[in-house]
Amino acid sequence: MQQSTYQAQTNKIDLQEFARDCVAGVTLKNFRKYAFAKYPDYALKPFNLLLPFKELMKGYVARYPELTSVFNSYEHKNVELFKEYANSENAGPFTFMQALFFPAILILGNEKQIEYWTKLCLDHRITVSYAQTEIAHGSDVQGIQTVAEYNPQKKCLVFNTPSIGAMKFWPGGLGCVCTHIVTQAQLIVNGKKCGLQTFVVQIRDFKDMKLVKGVEAGDIGPKFGFKSIDNGYLKFTNFEAPVDALLQKFIQLDADGNLTQNEDKNAQTLTYGAMMNLRSNLLRLFTGMNSKLYGMAYLHQKKLGFNSVEARTWLDGLAVYWDFILASLYIRNVFTEFMKHYNTDVKQALRMIKEMHFLTSGMKVLSSWNVVKLAREQAVGNYLGNLTLNGLLFMYGEALPTVTYEGDNIVLIQQVAQILLLYYNNLRTGKEIKGSATQFLNKYQKYVTEDLEFTEKIVIKKPEDFFTHSQQILENFCFKYLSDFIKKFQKALMEDGIPMKVAMADTLQIPLVTLGIAFYQVVFFKMASSIFHSHETKNLKDEDYKILSQLVRLHEINIIKNLMNLLVEYQIVELDDNLMENLNKAKESVAGPLVKHVDYICSQMITSEYDLTTVDNYKDITHPNFVNLNDSMQKIAKTIQGNINRLSKL
Repeated sequence: MQQSTYQAQTNKIDLQEFARDCVAGVTLKNFRKYAFAKYPDYALKPFNLLLPFKELMKGYVARYPELTSVFNSYEHKNVELFKEYANSENAGPFTFMQALFFPAILILGNEKQIEYWTKLCLDHRITVSYAQTEIAHGSDVQGIQTVAEYNPQKKCLVFNTPSIGAMKFWPGGLGCVCTHIVTQAQLIVNGKKCGLQTFVVQIRDFKDMKLVKGVEAGDIGPKFGFKSIDNGYLKFTNFEAPVDALLQKFIQLDADGNLTQNEDKNAQTLTYGAMMNLRSNLLRLFTGMNSKLYGMAYLHQKKLGFNSVEARTWLDGLAVYWDFILASLYIRNVFTEFMKHYNTDVKQALRMIKEMHFLTSGMKVLSSWNVVKLAREQAVGNYLGNLTLNGLLFMYGEALPTVTYEGDNIVLIQQVAQILLLYYNNLRTGKEIKGSATQFLNKYQKYVTEDLEFTEKIVIKKPEDFFTHSQQILENFCFKYLSDFIKKFQKALMEDGIPMKVAMADTLQIPLVTLGIAFYQVVFFKMASSIFHSHETKNLKDEDYKILSQLVRLHEINIIKNLMNLLVEYQIVELDDNLMENLNKAKESVAGPLVKHVDYICSQMITSEYDLTTVDNYKDITHPNFVNLNDSMQKIAKTIQGNINRLSKL
């Protein structure tokens, strides 16, 4: 294969630096540089994941003071940095204070509460979990059953868990390390139900970490994935907390039981902002997992060598990977805009909630499914001993649960589709869609309001036509596909007499999920394309910009190729004998010039510094990444591979 023609330009950044800016942000990236210099193993897994859970936790507990020392010595530390500097690989169960606690406080707390809790956190005087999920309903906030009732005699809040199904279950940090939790419960004041509210309460004593009166909690035990996190359970029994445990930006409760709520009753919807911040952080986690899995596969493939066919297959995956990088920045920018409006214009922030839910839910689905897909693919053809050494088995265990936590993927993609139905209804009633990623639907409003059949068909005469009309093809498809589902939905309700809930949850469930997936694939690309064509890429080196441009185009043409049967079925493009030939030529015009850059593109992934090549000689492991592992890991890997070698001779 030819070598990449990439030439260094010292005044601009390369793809890897750009990817880190997109995913981590400049603030966190700069802190990591400082942390690497002061604490070299800052971003390396510090503990052997084959250790028993208690030993693993002891290691993280011992490491946390070192991490906080690095943070405290940093000249430019602030709240924004604090929320991001730790991750599950270096802070283990302590990461939830940064990822979950702060967003809840900043979104739902009043000024006094924000100041109070921020100081405690920045001084590292408390450790916190986010205890929302309950056994009976997962992360569905509408189903939460835990009760917090105001007691007028004691002038406090009394928390109770009314049933086993209402026990908090799964939150990280809850098992053994947190002193405080952010939790949700149904508030009752003077016999009146005041809806689901958010609270901060202390559940362990600072001195001995014993649970306080009225709280039963502990680790949930063995689980698939998240071995480094002490996921836990919690039950309240007449647990008493002060009234200011209630986060009081939108609802105020004093010691005498006087309750005041925000004039805008919809303001409580903003409580969901903390969950959407969590999902946006999950995208960062999934992008990192994608990068590690691609890194493992790439270094293994590099050892075997690339041919032109394999290179083209790799490019298809890399095009998706780099669009995940771009789209994650798009969503982070949307959340930043939401917080800006939240602090200045609550009504505008409320208008953004639906779009944020749409974007974060869809991206959580696509990115987590991609992680699982990659983990499965990379397990094929790898030495079993090496699967233990390079961490792929651990990654697979981490990947599988991602499709269920913080919103089950099937449920989330159904919600994505349901929001599309609401958007269609907006068009029907003459309202414009404001969401930046879906507002292209506005140009079809006439077809909806006047009940006109959309018959526009695009004729492809040569390969270049796919690029000329690509945006139109995808947007027309989204509208036609959505319109077709609406007709099926109306028929089910009006002609077949099927109740709406039955239609959504049973009769049309599969078409609903299919609609959400197909439509969001296009939205995903549009987000990535938007970032690519924005000022965000202006600092890329010229050759890197060209490469990224081709990768974005390759992803677009692959979406069209994957949807081609539907494009023909819905008559979005004119069917003729040369259609697929022109499509393949269009794809090759992009992929062909990129083949010589495959090695370089792979080397620019976020975690390319993790050298996870395969080990050939299990009798004498000398690979630099493995020699420092403790004896137990090497022994297990050698034993596994030795047994496989003996079995192969039988």
